Amino acid sequence: MSKMKNNLTYDYIIIGSGAGLIVADAALEKGKRVAIIEQDRFGGTCLNYGCIPSKMLTYPADIIQQAKHARKIGVNFSRPSVDLHNIMGRIKELQSKSKIMAESYAKLPGCEVLIGQAKIIAANQVKVFAGDKERILHGHNIIIATGAKPNIPAFPGNELALHYRSFFEHLPNKPYPRLVILGAGTISCEFAHFFSTLNTKVTIVGRSGTILKSEDGDVQTAIIQCMRVAGVSFLLTHRFDKIEQSENEKVVHLTNTTSNESIKIPCDEVIISAGVKSTAPELLDPAVGVELDRNNYIVTDKNMATSIPGIYAIGDINGHHMFRHTANQEAKILVDYLFEQKQSIINYQAVPHAVFTTPQIAGVGQTEEQVKKSGIPYKRGMLHYRDVAYGWAMGYGDDDDGGFVKVLTDQNNRILGAHAIGYQAAALIQPFVYLMNTGDGSLTPLLSSQPIHPSINELAAWAAESLILIGGKN
Repeated sequence: MSKMKNNLTYDYIIIGSGAGLIVADAALEKGKRVAIIEQDRFGGTCLNYGCIPSKMLTYPADIIQQAKHARKIGVNFSRPSVDLHNIMGRIKELQSKSKIMAESYAKLPGCEVLIGQAKIIAANQVKVFAGDKERILHGHNIIIATGAKPNIPAFPGNELALHYRSFFEHLPNKPYPRLVILGAGTISCEFAHFFSTLNTKVTIVGRSGTILKSEDGDVQTAIIQCMRVAGVSFLLTHRFDKIEQSENEKVVHLTNTTSNESIKIPCDEVIISAGVKSTAPELLDPAVGVELDRNNYIVTDKNMATSIPGIYAIGDINGHHMFRHTANQEAKILVDYLFEQKQSIINYQAVPHAVFTTPQIAGVGQTEEQVKKSGIPYKRGMLHYRDVAYGWAMGYGDDDDGGFVKVLTDQNNRILGAHAIGYQAAALIQPFVYLMNTGDGSLTPLLSSQPIHPSINELAAWAAESLILIGGKN
């Protein structure tokens, strides 16, 4: 293996070009010498394979579903014509920004961009492999922001399936007639939403008995019902056995873990969406001594520092929460610590999330099941879209409640969690996120504020006003 150009010492070596670029920008503004190492497309998972391209699929599906719902309010559309070439072309255009970003950073004074695989071999040394070449970089600080990678369960024929990265690397030019999705989490549900809207026969396969198992139980029940209406089928107590390829189709072999019955599902494509796993084992030489947790994620403190001085980790790689907004916030905390000598904090009890299905799902904090398990008395407020004026205007009523907002607090109205399913659920949950990160985290500011009437905001406000004490005394 040949060597790349002369070794240099950097103030900051940043591995990963997603949220890591926030730290790179701050370092460059301070006049520091920076190396950015990326083994894949510049911009990270969010830009290329995750948050943004997936929403370029789900948003067109949302529009089609809204057109169907419009019949309830007296507006009728002819059957929509979907231009899949246009949809996929927009994603490819987005992904093309990756190269532009890499080139623009490479031109910045004090910044070097290296495309290759990184290996941390010492507390201040990173080896970079690029094809048949290698290079050792020396750095005063190393920032790990490599994200996570798809978890591919080991079973025969798993190489015949796609996963979220390979799907976005090889975008289809026409809808699959039949699609089996192995896994029942967020990515699975968003893929199912898109393809079922295109009249693909979609089957979601899982083992836990439900979908989106980290969601509030009422949300799980509601989304399963809605997705079944949309044509999605579920097999939720089944083990993946193998995938076989015949001349014209793929065949997924499953076993019902309750009855031990074996079944076969013929299909045109299979997507494995069984979560993610850490990239730390291939990134870190064990001799460096960076502490990992039992799932091989990097252990960090409140400043994003690892067990080794000068090495930091942000985003999915530290295993806290697998969201780009969390990675961004961790990057900002690290920037404050490194460059402003300021101690900022992140409240991991108030990390929001959303699932972009129809209806949309969002939540923050504890589910009602988690609150019940804690054994404390709590208050619950819950209101449906049909219960507010704007919900009536949108056509929700007795036959379709449109979803709901649920608020959970302790006896002093401190927010424990908030959950929503329905139109613009993410926007409705965001005020609770702000409140949980402000002062004592109570509902008081919301309860003393005026929601615009008639607007969908009344749903969140009135849900908060409808609190009922559970398991205690008023």
